[in-house]
Amino acid sequence: MSEFDSMIKKLAEVEEIRLPEGFDERSNKLLDALMDKKASAGYDLTFFKKINFAAIIIAVLIFATTTVAANELTGGYFFAGFFLHRANKDITTDNNYMSSDQLNSIASSMVGTVVDTDELKIDIKGMIYSGNAMHIMLRVTAKQLDYVYNDNGFEMLKNYRFDGERGSLFKDFSMGSIQYFYKEDNNDLADNQFEILYTVIGNEDFQDGEYTIAFDKLGYYDRDLRFVTVYDTGWEFSISFDAKANNSKILYVDKTVEIDKYKFTFESVHITPLSCTMKFKAFERDKGTTLLKLMYNEVSNMIFAFSDNVKLDNNGFKYSTGSEETDYEAVVTFTVPIDINKLDLITIFGQDFSMQDIN
Repeated sequence: MSEFDSMIKKLAEVEEIRLPEGFDERSNKLLDALMDKKASAGYDLTFFKKINFAAIIIAVLIFATTTVAANELTGGYFFAGFFLHRANKDITTDNNYMSSDQLNSIASSMVGTVVDTDELKIDIKGMIYSGNAMHIMLRVTAKQLDYVYNDNGFEMLKNYRFDGERGSLFKDFSMGSIQYFYKEDNNDLADNQFEILYTVIGNEDFQDGEYTIAFDKLGYYDRDLRFVTVYDTGWEFSISFDAKANNSKILYVDKTVEIDKYKFTFESVHITPLSCTMKFKAFERDKGTTLLKLMYNEVSNMIFAFSDNVKLDNNGFKYSTGSEETDYEAVVTFTVPIDINKLDLITIFGQDFSMQDIN
């Protein structure tokens, strides 16, 4: 089963899962059974190694408000249109900090068809990456099907989709999300097409070269949330990491901070136009998830301040936290790309951390 099926760092353990209305008893029982399977030792606790509908629900709830646009564009231009559409839909947030000019420089040159078989055609609409963060949008055409719709009574898992993904892209990641889009989300899609947006935050920077993505089965979930396979041919393709620019920074903070009665070292900030990854070291081990929950709350209240007097709060980003023994990590993904050179300071734990004062 796919490593990326899990998608989300320990988020399900620190935030109540809000199931969609109409999620009936059969589904709750299945979720309970699946949640029992996720206990494993060490750092693997930050992922659900087996398919976990609770994690999928969280991922969709986090990102479900996005609709796809600019599908005739590709590469950096595609994502420029995608983020512009996302910003225009969000009337509650000042998106003046959005920086789209850099997207062509952090875009892979690889676009177009990567799989073309009797059953499926897969096209890369665009891929952007910087440092340890990347987005890739795939368009899938089910060539022998009239439509890819399936109403199983469960909004977050309806319609045709892949039963997991694997490949070197998903081997060493810190946080990830999956979004599926169908004709109801994007009128440019045909009845037998859907799109997938993958967001991956790696444990380390992505390196120039090739990574792989593979799918084993295409099908749908029935009303008992059992996966029904339509095709199991298997499809694999390579993606190229060959952007012209990186546009990311790692800043070493090395300062002691405190949450409640807990002290720890704020070690570093890895900032990219797409994300912010922060690492911490606790002075002592947490008993249970008390500190993890406190840190999650602190991250939710973060402020990013830019040189043009624009401030970004959690209306403009999503976040998760995870831990292994005394090592803690928080990952923020921005709704639209930022210009890291205009980022003046971040506010967290009741303190301002100037980007100029930390190396």
